[in-house]
Amino acid sequence: TAGRLYADELGDNLKSIEHWKAVLRCAPTHVEAQQTLVVLLTAEECWEELALHYQERLLHLEDLSARLDVFRRLGMIVGEKLGRDRDSLGHWQSVLDLDPRAVDALRAMLHVYRVHGMWPDVAVAARKLIPLTDPKEAKEARLLLADALGLHLGQTEESLRLAREVRATEPHTVDLLLRLCAVLRSMGAWEDLVATLEKVGSGETDPAARVRI
Repeated sequence: TAGRLYADELGDNLKSIEHWKAVLRCAPTHVEAQQTLVVLLTAEECWEELALHYQERLLHLEDLSARLDVFRRLGMIVGEKLGRDRDSLGHWQSVLDLDPRAVDALRAMLHVYRVHGMWPDVAVAARKLIPLTDPKEAKEARLLLADALGLHLGQTEESLRLAREVRATEPHTVDLLLRLCAVLRSMGAWEDLVATLEKVGSGETDPAARVRI
């Protein structure tokens, strides 16, 4: 076809893209045209057009797994390639609507919520993530939830309960314990702060750092 000729023989991806677009206007479900456009638009880093291409594909997709894949791709393209992370939230929410256990969608949404200080949404996403992920990430999510509740949402009692859960869950890294100390300090939970600093000191191998703690 002309599309293959432009891309393979003449090395003109842009003309090939226009050809395959014309094919899809006549036959929106043409599989080769759909797949080839993804390859060409990615190669040319035409992210806006690629996002539009995926949105148009959704109009003709009924298969659940295929729709999930497209929504995931849209979330990554809009958020990472186009730098419109808040606009990506709708696509990630569509992933969750189809698969409530989609950990990758929760991670992506949680990141956007944190960056933009959307603390009620941080709390909701962290609560959903905790029972779905591995213990290490669950502990990080608990710490984030404690931070959101205690520092930003005025729910000190629950924040302190979560902070204690984090401290009681081994193993620890010094970095995580120091972040936990920051949460406890902001809430004025001095006894818990001292207990956590003692854990930091026991885990720090540098003598000078232990003195500073």
